[in-house]
Amino acid sequence: VNNRTWDLSGALTGDNQQTIALTSPAGTWWGSDFPTATYASILSVSEPDLLGVFHVDPTGVTLIGVVSTSAGSTKTELTYMPAAQILAVPFTSGSTWTSTSTVTGTYEGVAGYYYDETYASEVDEIGTMITPYGSFPPLRVATNLSKDNVPFSRTFAWVAECFGSVAQAQSQTSATPPYSVPTGEFSNPAEVWRITH
Repeated sequence: VNNRTWDLSGALTGDNQQTIALTSPAGTWWGSDFPTATYASILSVSEPDLLGVFHVDPTGVTLIGVVSTSAGSTKTELTYMPAAQILAVPFTSGSTWTSTSTVTGTYEGVAGYYYDETYASEVDEIGTMITPYGSFPPLRVATNLSKDNVPFSRTFAWVAECFGSVAQAQSQTSATPPYSVPTGEFSNPAEVWRITH
């Protein structure tokens, strides 16, 4: 584990400001189907109409479902059993965790979806992340996502105490590992988020 500096304070290609709001389950069309949900939030800026449904407790953050923002004939409602472990707390440099979930339900109005997702995470770097909002001393969490045992994507989340994730980069999706070996890094991200003003 190295002590590195990442600088995302400058403008990036395709930059746009977007509020990443946490949605309360109360009063939503899907809320009664996920009684243990703590909040929901978008998973990707490229799919703003899809929300990840999360549960938070003293052991960490888990993904329990994915839903569309509205119900209807083209709704999405997927359930993760068991829940996917996104963050396991407490964690420190070198911590690892892995979970495999069976995902079932309806996607864009088509029922009968059934597949497995595996999240394998490691706290692989420490250092300083510079964002438009300021500098943070985060731990970097590297996560490999596989679907039905096929590599799908890799994500880096820079997680700072009291702030949560202050930046995130996601690789392009690919049927082969979309990152270099052994460093695990990628040069052509699909998305980059960072906290701003």
